[in-house]
Amino acid sequence: LNEVTRVIQGARTDADQKIGQQVEQLNEYLSGVDRLNAEILAARSSGRDANGLMDERQRMVDRIAEIVPVREVARQNDQVALFTTGGAILLEGNPAEIGFSPSGVITADMSYGGSGILGGLTINGQPVSPADSGVLGGGTLGALFAVRDEIATEAQTQVDAFARNLVDRFQSTTTDPTLAPGDAGLFTDGSG
Repeated sequence: LNEVTRVIQGARTDADQKIGQQVEQLNEYLSGVDRLNAEILAARSSGRDANGLMDERQRMVDRIAEIVPVREVARQNDQVALFTTGGAILLEGNPAEIGFSPSGVITADMSYGGSGILGGLTINGQPVSPADSGVLGGGTLGALFAVRDEIATEAQTQVDAFARNLVDRFQSTTTDPTLAPGDAGLFTDGSG
């Protein structure tokens, strides 16, 4: 049971680290789309062909869409604005700055918004919900938050319930008739 707990918490820690990496990539891609918007505008203004730049920008938008579901809106002069399907502005004139602080090692008692607080997301310094239904929900980023904050915590709850059941069964005088009422059984919960 201890090994299963280590694996579960390792998965949560791994997801937390990958969230940090994806937020870093997301910020790089948003800056890249902003830069390409400017290059496309400059190319069009000088009469040069900007189709190669537009293709490169679309590849970058596609990478963003893998991380968070995104809606691309055409603007004047072949520019684009980007919004998440949850309504967050990612790029409208200037790119948004997405923030996240990885937690390092995660223990079973840590949760988002609870004791042992885990990091959440910010957009331009404003906190946003990391949940799947949040403004940055969905995509690979939403999946990583689901592993860290929902799937793995539910698995840990089930392991803890199994352990509690095992302790209870072995402290029963029916299972071990040599125990006096109130004695600890074969397994104990903190010597209780």
